[in-house]
Amino acid sequence: MNDKIPSFKREIDKIQVPVEKLDTIIDNVLDGEMPKRKRMVWQRMAIGTSGAVLSLGILLGSAAVSPAMAKFVTQIPIIGSIFSQSKDKGLVQVSETGLAQIIGETKTVNGKSLTIDELFYDGTRFTFSYSLASDVPITDNYLTPSWTIDGQQYASGMGRYDEVVISPSERTGIYELTYYQEETVPLKGKFELGLWFEGEDGEKWDFQIPVVKQADQRLITINEVQQLEDLNLKLIVTSIESGPGGMLLNYKIESPYDQHIASFIRFEVFDENGNEYKQNNGSATGSRYLKGNFLFDPIKDDATQLTINPIVYIPEDGTAIEVIGGEEFPINYSAYREKMYPFKIIRVKLSD
Repeated sequence: MNDKIPSFKREIDKIQVPVEKLDTIIDNVLDGEMPKRKRMVWQRMAIGTSGAVLSLGILLGSAAVSPAMAKFVTQIPIIGSIFSQSKDKGLVQVSETGLAQIIGETKTVNGKSLTIDELFYDGTRFTFSYSLASDVPITDNYLTPSWTIDGQQYASGMGRYDEVVISPSERTGIYELTYYQEETVPLKGKFELGLWFEGEDGEKWDFQIPVVKQADQRLITINEVQQLEDLNLKLIVTSIESGPGGMLLNYKIESPYDQHIASFIRFEVFDENGNEYKQNNGSATGSRYLKGNFLFDPIKDDATQLTINPIVYIPEDGTAIEVIGGEEFPINYSAYREKMYPFKIIRVKLSD
């Protein structure tokens, strides 16, 4: 990261801002009156990695010598801040404990600056955050990303977890990467992540980011099998992977005569203290024979047992479409509401 700091500073110093704003900003920093979006970040920087502390020093140092820094401080999230300001408890936790890998690399194309802010990978989740700042207004979901591992394209997915609109010309966001071959071709402890982005106006950004896997996670084997004979449906809850970034519930569904029911199955998770764990996202591959997972908030330190309740969630409204032979056919939700799904709860003891 150090070799990118001079160019990063030069880009910042090009920004024009009225000089009179500078004193107010510095006074607010010294008085502890930063806006709520940044307050947690300044506290976390004090206990973060050396890279994060170095980034903070650059920000304050540039503000002291260049008025151009003032606008950057007020409008662009501080490096390493996006995870900590998300609604995802796992990302907040890895950020505040210094486990997030601070990247802070910026590339500018046609007046649009894209920054990869931070990254976290531990086997339970693979997540990075970004910020996009433009000289002109931009639309939501402006970027189309793709990615590789050590230069190779795998069968994988990338689902947007969150995007925050700061202004008409600024966005921050979080992407969750999905790697479907983890069982057959597990990712190494260290590898290079290639990220490519294309903007709606044809801009292209590319990044090569060394990734180090965090090792603080545990595997809890479950292998609970439930067979619903009337529906010819088998549910297998295989395992839980637990770490500071979240709890990953892994499952399989066999439904050879119905390719839709698998997409309706969800899970409620509680501990013995009555805490309900929020589901943040999920992914799956397959249709009649489906394999997937759901990512929940991290398991609380005092929890000793989890209760998993399989349910069927069928949307109250909206439509779904399946494509058969190139033709589109609507899916009738009402047929699924009329059925009974007698799943049993699953209790899992958490080892020390």
